Parts: sequence; C-alpha cells; structure tokens
Amino acid sequence: MELNNRQKQAKKTKEKIFEVSTSLIEKKGYHNVTVSEICKKANVAKGTFYHHFNSKKDIIVKTYQETDEYFKKIAKNEINDYDSLTQIKEFIRHQIIYAESSSFEYVKEVYKSQIDSGNKFFTSKNRPIFKLLKSYVEKAQREKKLTVDKTADYITDFLLRFSRGMIYDWCLHDGNYKLQARTMEDLEEIISIFKNEND
Repeated sequence: MELNNRQKQAKKTKEKIFEVSTSLIEKKGYHNVTVSEICKKANVAKGTFYHHFNSKKDIIVKTYQETDEYFKKIAKNEINDYDSLTQIKEFIRHQIIYAESSSFEYVKEVYKSQIDSGNKFFTSKNRPIFKLLKSYVEKAQREKKLTVDKTADYITDFLLRFSRGMIYDWCLHDGNYKLQARTMEDLEEIISIFKNEND
C-alpha cells in the first residue's frame, strides 16, 4: 500500500530522529545523550520524538529491528541456496560483517546500553535473527549433519551466544583485531561440537 504525503513525512521525520540519535550516541555515549538534545539537533519538538519513540531506549530497539531486516534480506538473497552448514557459517559471518560495518563506537554503546538498561527483545527467540538461524540448524539436523542429541533451540542459542560474545570481546579490545577472521576460525571449532558423529 502506497503511503500518502503525511505518512511519507512522518516516516522521514522518524528516520531523521533515529539518524541523529545514533550519531549522538556514537559520539557521546548512550547515557550522555538526552531526548532534549536529540530533539534540538533533529529540529523537532519533544512531542514529535515521543510520537515516534516511547523512550530513548526505543532507539536501541530500532537498531535491533534494523539488524533483523538486514538478516531477512541476507537469508533471502545471499545464502538461500547454500547447504545447511554453510548457511549457518555464512549467517554468523554476516552477523560479524554487520557489526564491523557499523561504527565501532556505536556497537560498543549498543552493547553497553543493553547491559545497563536491559531489553528482552535483544535475546528474544521470536526475533527473525533467532528464527532464521534455527531454521538452518533444523535443516542440518534433518540432513544428519548436526546432532539431534541437542535441540535446535539449544544449538541456535549457543551459536548466537558465541557470536554475541565475539562481538563483545572485540569491543573489550577496542576493535584491535580482525573480528571476522577470528570468529570464522573459532566457529569451525564451535560447529564441530555439534556435528553428527556418523557424518
């Protein structure tokens, strides 16, 4: 359904608020940025901010939602035709690529705000990022490439804890190593834990 002019303007305003917010958070840190400051920089009233976002925390939630949209596109356009184990590896690789393509400072602030403020959406099993990866794990189990001794939920959760842990460690080291190379090397070891012994 095509948006009318008012809806287009509202969408443009929301995107502007989000862009200004992420830029300020990257430069100053999540806790050092106020809604008033965001509104001033975006040239919008506070009421406009709260029309689009319930709170500053919603900016971080929108970051996760945009990540999910990125993964839906990757799954559909880039890794759909791979075998199941390659799909799993490529999915994790794209998670790392996405982190590296964002500003290091912003990634760090997203993780810090998550730890400080908490948000169940980040680790929700209803997120597309979890569901998509789980579908590859289930496919690998059906193909007898991964063990069925552990549930698909367990393996998916394990893999995402691993990838989030790698990104967190990279943040702890101020981005001073090649995240993708190290992650993919370690991922081979992680996947070997769950490989079907008869394969």
